[in-house]
Amino acid sequence: MRDDAARLLDMLLAAREAVALADGLTFAAFERNRMAQLAILKAVETVGEAASGVGADTREAHPATRTAGPARDRRMTATALTGAA
Repeated sequence: MRDDAARLLDMLLAAREAVALADGLTFAAFERNRMAQLAILKAVETVGEAASGVGADTREAHPATRTAGPARDRRMTATALTGAA
């Protein structure tokens, strides 16, 4: 069983990866680059999945880790990239 510290680290590393993947991309270039879209989406999904496993005590102590935000953002990103709901 993974602990909250490991999940928080997963969130941090995946978020950094998403930022690194997007670095230097204009939105127009991003729209044309399906590989970048999928890679960034995967990193965002990883953040959301890790956030969903963070325990209630940690979520309460650190509001930025609450599942609703990352899960909502992941759904919105998936919708924006794929056109699917």
